[in-house]
Amino acid sequence: MDTRRNLLIVYNNQYTNSINMLQYYLDHRPRLGSPNLLPLSLGNSYTESLNGVTYTNTYLPGITNWLKSNAGNRITAILL
Repeated sequence: MDTRRNLLIVYNNQYTNSINMLQYYLDHRPRLGSPNLLPLSLGNSYTESLNGVTYTNTYLPGITNWLKSNAGNRITAILL
């Protein structure tokens, strides 16, 4: 898998811990190079779970739009 082209990393751009975790992930996986990143505005709080309604209404539209706009990238994995 060419992670620069095939991996989409979704993160919450309003939550400091999510941004820090993204940076840690990128810093400790140098073979990723510059992966595909999708920042979503999900508020500044943390929750352990993700139910179907939240996924459908919040995550799915952003991911779908990103995939349509970046059709040349063959995404085979999405990291939430």
